[in-house]
Amino acid sequence: MRALISPDLLRKLTARDIEIRDTKITGFLIRCRASGVHTYRYNAGRGQSVTLGLVGVLPVAEARAAAETQQTLLSRDTLNRLGQDETLTARDAKAQARRALGAKRGKRRHTWQTFVNEYETLATADMKSAPETLRRLRTGFAWFDGTP
Repeated sequence: MRALISPDLLRKLTARDIEIRDTKITGFLIRCRASGVHTYRYNAGRGQSVTLGLVGVLPVAEARAAAETQQTLLSRDTLNRLGQDETLTARDAKAQARRALGAKRGKRRHTWQTFVNEYETLATADMKSAPETLRRLRTGFAWFDGTP
């Protein structure tokens, strides 16, 4: 759904799974959930979203300013990449800028092995049956190691 994100729109939000995209700023949206938790987000591209804040906590004007900042960072990074490499197309430069934006957020790849290792540290501290549970996880899901 597309609409102008404004205080009037916020009063009309219901608890259902929907995304409302802003008509002024490309990539700025509200992500509504059936649980009633609604968040402001900026989508820089496929799989590249930044959560800006919670609706009701962050005013619309501040969320819009944060989205504009994210858009400016993406544009500036794209232009810098184009200036550095003359063979680069605008599309490739924008894709590289999106990846850099994701790296700045500290995005990390989760694998099955990292999950098991993190779970092991938590489980051994709190569970009597941790060794047995970990053995079952490792043998039962040996086929799933997180690699493509």
